[in-house]
Amino acid sequence: MSPQPVILLVTDHAADGKRIVARLSGEYSTITLSTDPREWVRDFEVIRPALLILAFRSVEKAERYCRELFRQGVRGATHPHQTLVLCQQAELPEVYTLCKRGFFDDFAIYWPKPQEALRLPMAIHNCLRRNTRLTMIPVPPIQTLAQGWTERTELHAEDLPVGSAPTTVPVPVLSRQTPEIILLVDDDGLQFHQITLALAQSSYEVIYAASGIEALTILHKRRPDLILMDINLPGSNGISLTRRIKAIPNYSTIPIVMVTGESEGNVVEECLDAGAVDFLVKPIQKATLVAKLHAVLEGVRHGGEVPSDFGDSRIQRSEFGSALPSN
Repeated sequence: MSPQPVILLVTDHAADGKRIVARLSGEYSTITLSTDPREWVRDFEVIRPALLILAFRSVEKAERYCRELFRQGVRGATHPHQTLVLCQQAELPEVYTLCKRGFFDDFAIYWPKPQEALRLPMAIHNCLRRNTRLTMIPVPPIQTLAQGWTERTELHAEDLPVGSAPTTVPVPVLSRQTPEIILLVDDDGLQFHQITLALAQSSYEVIYAASGIEALTILHKRRPDLILMDINLPGSNGISLTRRIKAIPNYSTIPIVMVTGESEGNVVEECLDAGAVDFLVKPIQKATLVAKLHAVLEGVRHGGEVPSDFGDSRIQRSEFGSALPSN
């Protein structure tokens, strides 16, 4: 029998936590209960769960826990895991939106009374199944993308000749079957709406993070093909977040395009030093946005040579194309 995946249940109500553990004990025997706020981050770092269950009686507290985990923790942004949030019936629309955006992975209504008996175990099962798939997908170096599209395939030890080591190999495919993912990191929800509309006719899926912490939360669950990074973010800035992302091996090859309202040479130089490959100056022009994304991603597909305007610090706002739609 294979070992059960490790589950960490975090709550600020010990009685709630004990009831949940007792309810799930028949099916899941590897649940660790964490109730001391002073140890929450340490517990995650030590236990390294496959599934994190948040049993706070408000979604705001669950969000705050995740932000602290990524702010203080070393492994919070890199350890692959799923996050299941237990919520109030009244908070369902807010939780649904957060799950849709990728901040949490799934939810189950627990207050004022739990849903049907099998809803929570089913949600746990689905999260663990997704996490298993996530941990089996290797992240290849950018060089493996040199010859067009590749499928990320892992060879296990039992599939190899004696003496060989497991490796990741590119398997050519005829075409990409899923849209490329663009992660927009910007605290301006209107900007997300405008960029989504601008790219509606393009083969991109746009996902959104309103802060650096939220971006790191989303990153380990959905690997984007490109990141659009606003320089000014709440609690930090896009340049420091770019440095942090580039310092994480699994994410270091993701191209980052900075979005800024400034075009001074020192700002451009900071972006370049942080690891960004290009930039866009607000107000963003629709045609410029599409052309820039295409150029950067096309460069990645052909071995990582990304055309960039960084060589010229005297940037002009492009008049090419129509402005982003305002509605």
